[in-house]
Amino acid sequence: MNLKNMNQSLTPIYKTGWLYLFIIGLFAFAWGIDQGILKSANQWNRDFWHSFGDQPNDSKQVLYVKLTESELEQKSWIAGLFKKYPAANYGLIFKSDLSIEKSIKAYLSKSKTPASVVLATSDRFSGTGFNSEDGKNLNFFQNAQSIYELTEITEKDAGELLLRPSVVERNGSIPMIWKYQDQVYPGFITTLWSAYHNDVAALDREGMITHSIKIKDDSYPLGMTGRIFAFADSVNSISLKDALSSKRYKPKLIVIHDETVEPDDIALASIGQLAESDYIYQGGITFYASYLLMIAALVFNWWLIHATRGKKIAMHLSFATGLILLQYLAFYFSQWLPILHVIILSVFGALIVAGYELENHKVARLQKNHNKLIAKAADLFFDNHQFDSIQPFLNETSPDKHLLNKIYTIALKAEDKKNMVLAEKLLVWIKDTGITHRKTDKKLAEYNKPLSDSMLEATMLISPEQMMGSTPSNLGIQFKSFGRYKVEGVLGQGAMGVVFKGVDPKINRHVAIKTLQLKSDTENMEDIKARFFREAETAGNLSHANIVTIYDVGEEGSLGYIAMDFLSGVPLSDCVKGKTRLTPTVVYQLMVQLADALEYAHSQNIVHRDIKPANVMYDKKMNRVTLTDFGIAHISDKSKTKTGTVMGSPYYMSPEQVIGKKVDGRSDVFSLGVTFYQLLSGNLPFEGESIASVAFHITKTQHKPVKHWNKKLPASAVRITNKALQKDIDKRFQSMKEFKQALVAALKKDFRKEVTL
Repeated sequence: MNLKNMNQSLTPIYKTGWLYLFIIGLFAFAWGIDQGILKSANQWNRDFWHSFGDQPNDSKQVLYVKLTESELEQKSWIAGLFKKYPAANYGLIFKSDLSIEKSIKAYLSKSKTPASVVLATSDRFSGTGFNSEDGKNLNFFQNAQSIYELTEITEKDAGELLLRPSVVERNGSIPMIWKYQDQVYPGFITTLWSAYHNDVAALDREGMITHSIKIKDDSYPLGMTGRIFAFADSVNSISLKDALSSKRYKPKLIVIHDETVEPDDIALASIGQLAESDYIYQGGITFYASYLLMIAALVFNWWLIHATRGKKIAMHLSFATGLILLQYLAFYFSQWLPILHVIILSVFGALIVAGYELENHKVARLQKNHNKLIAKAADLFFDNHQFDSIQPFLNETSPDKHLLNKIYTIALKAEDKKNMVLAEKLLVWIKDTGITHRKTDKKLAEYNKPLSDSMLEATMLISPEQMMGSTPSNLGIQFKSFGRYKVEGVLGQGAMGVVFKGVDPKINRHVAIKTLQLKSDTENMEDIKARFFREAETAGNLSHANIVTIYDVGEEGSLGYIAMDFLSGVPLSDCVKGKTRLTPTVVYQLMVQLADALEYAHSQNIVHRDIKPANVMYDKKMNRVTLTDFGIAHISDKSKTKTGTVMGSPYYMSPEQVIGKKVDGRSDVFSLGVTFYQLLSGNLPFEGESIASVAFHITKTQHKPVKHWNKKLPASAVRITNKALQKDIDKRFQSMKEFKQALVAALKKDFRKEVTL
């Protein structure tokens, strides 16, 4: 299984440790960048592109003189170098030493040498300059703050520090200007550069933080950051002795430093390059592009998460090639676009994604094996009528096509066994997975076809894993006749077979013909067949205005059939919700009719055992109900309850039915009480997500008073439903006669209606 086909098996990255590893790595990488871990690599990158162009060779015009500690203390080098090279400009970098400052100032006040001197100490930085008494220019960095103090000031006083006015930065850039307390100052390198041209640098501001330096008539852009990037050229670094004795040097600039402060070769060697504008900077486009490319690297890695290994390698190579081309294009326009950190971030992200994918491949394999186990278990539990046991595991799994096909097969088995609710439930589960399964879509479309108003809903044989109700599938069966009855059409499908509309041509009487396939591989077919013909026998022996009339029973080929009253109207289950709800007065009247019919059936020792709205047909014009479906009714003094099989519809079963005890007429009292409760309130007194849950509530929990759902109901509604729904069989109405009398009394008292039966 590849990742492309196991979307359902992927663990979200935020639920794994890979995301947190990536975040930690990202912060560590950002800290490393700040510390300059890529300084050398980036310099090599810049030198590489620079090697393709013309390289100026101005380094001979710049000398770097390193003083020992004793030479620095003697101060004789001041007069020696200034006299030796009077036309040169000087840049001095020392630790803080006021005596050197005084010595230089004293020499310049007496000497006629035209040299300009730029002095910076390791802890003094400023852009303010002053002139000596005789007009000689001494650019001295005074009003000093240490670099750390400047950082603290920036944080506390919100001063904007664009760059540190030090000689070298960790990332290899050279700071040219800096800003403190809304004032922009030239940095040390800028001052040296200006002295090199014997001019004073002017700072121009373009926009908010875009700067350029103007020297004489030339303007040098510094981009968004006020930094430039020069190239690594060799420098002429000599001792003081060689500088004083040699005659071959004619430098324009001499940089002097002691052993405590090491100037950066790249920074100081760039003076000659700056004169030729041979440097690069970071403009607005490249400044923002560097951050956008980092985001692109992250998105790029996530976008490739479902790609094959070969495609990933090809795409990463293409991405790196694109970065190189972008860097070259930027370099061509003298701008610096760093890409090494983007490439490293991309590789790091690819490794994280690869680890994440590897883990998910393992999860997918485990899930695949888990699904196979669930599929086998589902078959086993269904065959043993214990599907509820596997349902929680089914709901928690991440399904694949194999499991969906197996569940679809079980749904078809449930349909064959007339357990239409379980079949539909499984099909809906397949639909809810979001995985395309066309057979399921087609089957659900068939299930969603509307019922005929005159369809007779048959009784279900309920096993412990089943739920209430049934849904017709596409019938598509054509028969011309059953015995003497001519078929006119199909009314629908009950739990045991197809229900046809027919006519007795001799007397022109319309009938409903319920059929049963007598030849079947279903293991409990003999029980179903016995039930089917028992319905004809049972109901055929009953004669009551509110009980369906049976006209005939017989066999036609492989089908058994029962011809019964063709009832007009709708199942009472259609009158439970919404606008079709019946008024309390009508409900009471209909309940009296049903109680009277059941009182008669009980007098014939017949217990219906499946009283529910779906088994009652309602004729609105005649305001009459007819009780149907005696398929699981039994003679109360001869029948025994079959162990392990629950007969009836779960939501309407009595507690004794649920636990498998022998039942009598008081069980029908409970079921009629549930029906009464539902018709009055639109809600069932006992509900649950599974038959086990429903059974628990029926046997253990107290229902809500019926007035909880409808405050306008009379007190008799609460009193009658509460008594009918007693869990203790001895506390209920002890007969349908008692139930009927309570209803009749309530009609007279609460609704002032007389009842005629």
